[in-house]
Order: sequence, then C-alpha cells, then structure tokens
Amino acid sequence: MTTPRRLTAVLSLAFLALTACKGGQEGGASNGAAMALGKAFRMRPVAVKDSAANQIAYTLLVPSGWNHRASVVWNRQFANLVSASVEVEQADGPGKLQVYPIVPYIWLESTLKLFPIGSICMGGVVQPPVAGTYEYLQKFLFPAYRADITDLEMISEDSLTGIAEQVWRDAYDSEKKMRLAASRIRIRYAKEGFSYEETFYCLLSFAYNPNFQGNVIWRPEILYSIRNRAGALAKIEPLLTAVVSSISADRGWFSHYLSERREWERGQMQSIRNAGEMSRYISRSNDEISTFFISTYKAQQPSLDRIHNLFSGAIPGVETYTNPYSGNAVQLPSEYGRAWVSSGGEYLLAKGAEYDTLLRGSLEWQPLGAAP
Repeated sequence: MTTPRRLTAVLSLAFLALTACKGGQEGGASNGAAMALGKAFRMRPVAVKDSAANQIAYTLLVPSGWNHRASVVWNRQFANLVSASVEVEQADGPGKLQVYPIVPYIWLESTLKLFPIGSICMGGVVQPPVAGTYEYLQKFLFPAYRADITDLEMISEDSLTGIAEQVWRDAYDSEKKMRLAASRIRIRYAKEGFSYEETFYCLLSFAYNPNFQGNVIWRPEILYSIRNRAGALAKIEPLLTAVVSSISADRGWFSHYLSERREWERGQMQSIRNAGEMSRYISRSNDEISTFFISTYKAQQPSLDRIHNLFSGAIPGVETYTNPYSGNAVQLPSEYGRAWVSSGGEYLLAKGAEYDTLLRGSLEWQPLGAAP
C-alpha cells in the first residue's frame, strides 16, 4: 500500500527520509528552561505550504542561525507530478544544503521518430540513460541548476554499491527489472575568490522491460548536495544530513497528491488510446508497454525512509534517536552527545551533563534515546 513515506522520493522531496507521516504542521515555542540554554544548539520545525493546494505539504528541521527557502513545484507533464526545492544556508557563512527537484526520463528507441530527444513522452523527458551518477550530474544537474560551478575538480567519487543493493532489496523487493546506482561525489571549484568543496549525493533508478529492448524509464531518486569553504565541509555535513532526513510529508496533503496521481494515471492511459501511431505501436505489443509504464511509475514511489537512512548512515557523525512523543526515528548530529525534543517538535542538542540537570522534570522537553 502506498504511504506518505513513499512520497519522499517525489519530493526529493522528492520526499525524503520519512519515518512516519506527521498529521499536520509542527511548531511551538521553547519553555523557560530551554531558552536559558543559550549555548545549546537548536533545530526548529518549519512547515512548507503548497500554494496550489492551499495546505501544508511537508515539514523539515532547520538549524538555529540558518535561513531556508523551500517550495512545492507541480509539473503535470512529469510522472512524479510534484517535486520540492529546498535550500538551507548559514545566515552568516557559506555553508549550504540544496535538495534538487526530480525530473523523470524515458528512452524508447522504437518511437524516436514520434518523440525525439528532449520531448515529453509518457511522463518523462526523452533522454538515453546515463552510464552513472557523475555523468548525470555533468549532463543534467549542473546545466539545469548549478551553472555557477565552473572549472570544477573531481576530488572523489565513492560508489555506494552496498547502499544501492540494500535499497534494491528493501525498497524495491528485489524487482529484477530495476537497477540502481548510488554515489557520493565530492568536487572543488572557485567562486567569487574563494575555494569551495561540495558533496553530491545521488541515487539513480533504471527500470528495464525485458521483452522490449531499448525501453528504459529512469530518474534520480535521491539528489542533494552540501557545500562549504574548502577544508570545512566535514564540519557541517552531519548537521545538514539531519535536515534532509527530517523532511516529512503532511498526511492530508499526501492524500491530495494520491488523488492527483490517480487522475494522472487515468489521463495517461486515455492519451495512449488517443495517440494514433503510438497507440497502434502499443497495441501491437499487446498493451505490455503501457502496463510497463504505469507499473514502473508506481514502483518508483518506494518507501524512501530506508533509503535516506542508508544515505545518512554513509556520513560519519550522524546518530539515530527515537522521538518519545511520536515513537519515530530521527537523525541528528552526534557530536553534541545529548539531545532533547519538545512537544512542539523542536530539538535541542548540547554537550555536558549540566543540561540533563536543567531539563530534568520538564513537562515539555524529553530526552532522546538511541534508536534500537
């Protein structure tokens, strides 16, 4: 059954590291004890509104002292229908997280005369599949979203094969038609007189139809980057990874999305019937191609809470805790050693046992324990 966790991929939001869907907007002020902890680090919940649906779409945690820009972008040409754009950056520094919108792709060798490269077909942009994640960044991500990166130097490319294999087993139930590729790619480049380093996290999925060679539906499932001045990137990666892992779809909005998705699927099937030569091509294939399209798009809405947890686990300095209010897992930077959560969804991280004493007995703040 499709759940709000599965939406995380669409929100790259692509909809991200969800452990359980929240019932509504999170928020709340800190109590006096927490406010007195000026040296403690806070992460506050922020609700992002879908202006088209006029309701909260998702929430995320934003660190204190950081600014954010987050939105929901509908594009009914694409099979995922909706994606999210998220940017979280230091108010007084160069550190930044960027979660990129998801664009699906499709490759049908036998119909190129009907749908040339760059056109839209069956909910995807017609493009041949890439050989790997770095090629995807070079050909698609950088030109579309990161034109500011020039003369880059590749520092490292770590193939996260183990993560891809586990995602294939856990999220895709070892579906034989699916292939996944995951990488962590770090680059260096100069900008405005400073040297920057940036790590890109990318998971690509490829769906093949074994009965029709040359038919591939592919797209990124995870796509975000973290950057900072050269030499300082490792200091903020655990923190911003926790931000990515905190993104959670609102239950009511997700129901709205599912309704829109069902309408899109019905529209796609009607388009096939109305598509003349395309329809005849599919009819000659006994409708197997159209079934392949729809089943693949459904399969590409997997439960990405596990996917994001796996990606987060690839970064040192991230600890998984259990929220005593919700029972959900939450990933936070581990360097502070101690963590608390308020009834309003705000997190407080600190070093030293003195904070245990100050918050002990609080009705609002509860300590977080390590997840089993």
